[in-house]
Amino acid sequence: MAEAVNKVTYTKEQIIGSKKYAGKVDLLSALLEPGKSYTLEEVDKKMEKYMKGAVR
Repeated sequence: MAEAVNKVTYTKEQIIGSKKYAGKVDLLSALLEPGKSYTLEEVDKKMEKYMKGAVR
């Protein structure tokens, strides 16, 4: 049985303005696209992917 789960999404501006991501404003400004909405899980995955790619 598939459950329909409505995930809460936030705009780039809301995410950048949140306390949770206060120390990551510059990174998120570069990673997130204006006018697009993201779940917090998506934001965390984008940051993780970027950070793993940055280490060489």
